[in-house]
Amino acid sequence: MRSLCRARRGDERGLTLIEFEIAAAVAVVMFMVLYSILNQAFAAYDIGRLRSRAVQHGRVAMVRMVDDIKYADDIYVADDDRILITRPKEGDGVPEDIDYRYNAASEEITRRINSGITYTFSEQVATFSLTFRDAAFTLRRG
Repeated sequence: MRSLCRARRGDERGLTLIEFEIAAAVAVVMFMVLYSILNQAFAAYDIGRLRSRAVQHGRVAMVRMVDDIKYADDIYVADDDRILITRPKEGDGVPEDIDYRYNAASEEITRRINSGITYTFSEQVATFSLTFRDAAFTLRRG
């Protein structure tokens, strides 16, 4: 009977329990490494997407602000964190006062027209400073 058992062991095909456990452990390690790589890739993608979105919002805000300043009839207040301008209203030409302010605590720029409703013009602005020149092109700071 012992000779039959020994003869069958050599003819058997398949995996022993230890071989299966080693293969499973290797597979688990490989999946963990793959998950870590994919997780980091998705996190980097999200950060890049958010940065791109912030840059685009900032660009749109700056284009609007530059447009307001470029077509301003007068600049009344110009400090490092605030500018008050008068420009002709689009369409009817009636002048309107536009007040831009930067709040460092909330990291936002607000825009108010004709002392009306103040709305957030741009968010998550870490720093903001205005430097401008007067009619004689002399550098002026608030």
